[in-house]
Amino acid sequence: MMKLNLFATKLEENHTYIIKNIVKRIAAQDDYVRVNYRIDKIFNATSVSYRTTVGGTYIASGKISSKGNHTTKHTNATYIDKGERILCTMSLNPAPSGVGSQASGYVSGK
Repeated sequence: MMKLNLFATKLEENHTYIIKNIVKRIAAQDDYVRVNYRIDKIFNATSVSYRTTVGGTYIASGKISSKGNHTTKHTNATYIDKGERILCTMSLNPAPSGVGSQASGYVSGK
């Protein structure tokens, strides 16, 4: 489980803050991965975005706009092989005021 802390310290033109590559795990089986996002706090932000790749291939993306556990399950017989690296890139989508937007929680995957 990797800790997630996102915080906007300045307002940028596109209003999106790419924060970090957060989950660096390996796929536990062929054709299937699962990533769990637990959002404990979301303040002055419209959502948190994620983008998932497995073995360097794009698998899924989405937005989370509420606290709680959010589990994503991805199946793809062509691109997911056991032992490949799971990588999730997280970003904070702040409210129009921008500065002070934050989100925190945990991310895990297998």
